[in-house]
Amino acid sequence: MRNTQNSDKYNLVDLKKCLKHTIFQNFYFYHKVDSTMNKLKNLSSSEKKEGTIVIAEIQEKARGRFQRKWINKPTDSLCFSLLLKPKIYELKFLNMAISISICKSIEKLTKIDSEIKWPNDILLNNKKVSGTLIETELINEQVSSCVIGVGINVTLQSFNDPDLSNATSILIESGVYIDRNNLLIEILENLNTLYSDIQNGISLKNLWKQKLGTIGEKISVKQSNKIISGTAIDVTEEGDLIIQENTGKTIQLSSGEVTTNLDT
Repeated sequence: MRNTQNSDKYNLVDLKKCLKHTIFQNFYFYHKVDSTMNKLKNLSSSEKKEGTIVIAEIQEKARGRFQRKWINKPTDSLCFSLLLKPKIYELKFLNMAISISICKSIEKLTKIDSEIKWPNDILLNNKKVSGTLIETELINEQVSSCVIGVGINVTLQSFNDPDLSNATSILIESGVYIDRNNLLIEILENLNTLYSDIQNGISLKNLWKQKLGTIGEKISVKQSNKIISGTAIDVTEEGDLIIQENTGKTIQLSSGEVTTNLDT
């Protein structure tokens, strides 16, 4: 049974109980860490079971893609990292799985639409509410660990940093106060299902494509010092973006920083 009371605190006992039918059974909570990703990586080998979750109120060195800082405010953000140990060929599907899980969870709890800005920004009303980061360690061409970091602005009511002009929160966009315990449960239940789908060879492409607001947009993608411009026309089974350049040539991208006409 869900915790339906809004609370500023995490309830690890209830989290574990609600998620008893999933792989997510090993929870660690810290008030302050440098980052949940680093904290999870530094756990002892006996503590790092698949499905381990590290949650923190304050991350002093939280980071996103391209080493950007992620700003979080205690009790107003959901910040956690989780450990998976997929087969190496399953890695390419995990970004789709976690992004879809976040979208589905927000939509269920708020009844408002969300979308994904390729490859991993979650948007509400064209503003960023969440981001993810995946870091993988390989040993002898086998996955030793795959750590997924997630940051979600839940009940923040303002953003004072001018560099965060495109940031928002679930509360700002929906007017709904969401208990972070409930949001985390929804995300992990969805992810547990999608991770199982990946392991069983079930494609996530259609779910992914349905949520991608990038499809059909004229975009520019920055890769190192190179800029690729064109129209995003499709995605592959692995979630790579297919762009048609102005010359008519199509190109497939697995990573990059996307700018759309909504960002200008």
